[in-house]
Amino acid sequence: MAGRPRKVNQKENRGGARKGAGRKPKEIKWGSTPEAMITTAEKVAKEEKRNIDEVLLSIAYHAPLIKDRLTAIKIFKEFTMTKKHESKVDITKHQAPKVYLPEKKPDPAKVIPIGGKK
Repeated sequence: MAGRPRKVNQKENRGGARKGAGRKPKEIKWGSTPEAMITTAEKVAKEEKRNIDEVLLSIAYHAPLIKDRLTAIKIFKEFTMTKKHESKVDITKHQAPKVYLPEKKPDPAKVIPIGGKK
C-alpha cells in the first residue's frame, strides 16, 4: 500500500460509492438564513414602529458623518435598483444555421420502384 498509513478512527472527507459516503453538508447556523433575518426584522419593526427601510433612509438623510450617509445610500441603491443588462442585437444580418440536419429520406417499404411492381 502506497502512502502513509491511515490513523485509526480518522474521519475521511472524500466521497465514494458506499452508502453514506461523501463529504457531509455544511450546517447552517440559525440566524444566518434569510428567512430568520426577515423574521427578526419584522419583529423589531413592530416594536420600533418603523421598518428597516425607514431606518436606512433616515441614516441616509440625517447621519452626521458623510461616510455613513454614503454607505446607507449605497446599500439602499444596491438592493433596490435593478441592474441594467444591454446587448446589441442585429436582426438584419442573416446567418446560416450552425447545425445541419440530414435530409429526410422516404421509407423504403413504401417506395414504388421506377419500373413498377414485379
